[in-house]
Amino acid sequence: MNDKYMELMHIPYKEAYLAYKIWDSQEVPYAERQPLLMHLSSHQPVLIHMLNTMTKGPVLEVGVGNHSTPIMHLICANQNRKLLSVETDERWYLSYRQLKSKWHDVDHVTEEKLINGDYPFFKNKFALAFIDGTRLSRQPMIERLANKVDYLIVHDTEEIVAKRKYDETSYNYDFSMFKNVFHFKCMYPCTSVLTNLNSINLQVYEFFNR
Repeated sequence: MNDKYMELMHIPYKEAYLAYKIWDSQEVPYAERQPLLMHLSSHQPVLIHMLNTMTKGPVLEVGVGNHSTPIMHLICANQNRKLLSVETDERWYLSYRQLKSKWHDVDHVTEEKLINGDYPFFKNKFALAFIDGTRLSRQPMIERLANKVDYLIVHDTEEIVAKRKYDETSYNYDFSMFKNVFHFKCMYPCTSVLTNLNSINLQVYEFFNR
């Protein structure tokens, strides 16, 4: 995992990454390890790794947040790549609209438009997309972006990792339309990476298959 961007990051945004590094350094077989912690920022190791591995092409964030937007803003700035962040909650949008810049667009959009695909970015291609939006919009978003994004990063996927029975609080994930699905299970909530690429970047494959 590449650490160079972590040197520039604010301390609160390092928590999950540093916890992962501790877990990763344990002299215990991977199969015998237990999840280290449950935290809202459990997706950070995956985000940082994927952004530092797939360094070219535009990036999409669906659902802004304290543990993703600042990291993505900083890394994309250093890589001179475009980032689009979309948010349905006006309060969260207002919290991050100040990050708008030449490389980073921050837009407010309704949940209905995300579900119905009634938004211009659905016509675009992205190298990476991070899906961490509303419960009802996630599966429709995943399906619409399945062949428009090289790698989709989806947070809160423990229900599919653990094969939990769906209920009214579930995201109702279905990843069957993807050729390759990788799960990051050492930190909860789980994070998954989905892709329909025929050829998987070796660093991506090794990160999830150790």
